[in-house]
Amino acid sequence: MTKTKEQWSQIFSNAKHGHILWDGRAENPYDPSLAYTTAYEFVDFAKTFGMFKNGENVFDIGCGNGKFCIPFSEMNLNYTGADPMREQILFCIDAFKDFPQLQFKHIDVYNEIFNPKGSIPVEEYEFPFPNNSLDNIISYSIFTHLQTLSAAQKYMSEIKRTLKIGGKMFISWYRSPPDRS
Repeated sequence: MTKTKEQWSQIFSNAKHGHILWDGRAENPYDPSLAYTTAYEFVDFAKTFGMFKNGENVFDIGCGNGKFCIPFSEMNLNYTGADPMREQILFCIDAFKDFPQLQFKHIDVYNEIFNPKGSIPVEEYEFPFPNNSLDNIISYSIFTHLQTLSAAQKYMSEIKRTLKIGGKMFISWYRSPPDRS
């Protein structure tokens, strides 16, 4: 069931937690129509590097409100999004309930800002996938929030462990490495 830009904008107008829709360029970063626009921009860009091919397994660590799932809802992918903010995962489960290929998991990882009651130290979190099982991994600005170099090293180790040979990853962050200003 394909939804229009207007339908997705209406759905994302209900996103109330975390980084709602910020794309770094918008005059109004909370405009829900940006979810649609920026999601398609990202997916189209990533496809130029061979990501998101038919039938592939995708893990989006720190999926937030799931905006990338707007275009993924029209694709044949096995997608799992995970985030430490339970409210965001509940939003995703509701927003994408008509798309069984899109799954969402709350991860109870401690984060001073996003999950201060989390029970798992970020340095101990293991991605919920077997070795060499993922075709694509998305980590959109997650390293920005990991807070320590050891946490960033653990996540890179997990990416290496779970990504298939020849798999692709997209990673971004907005500051110097953790533990440095």
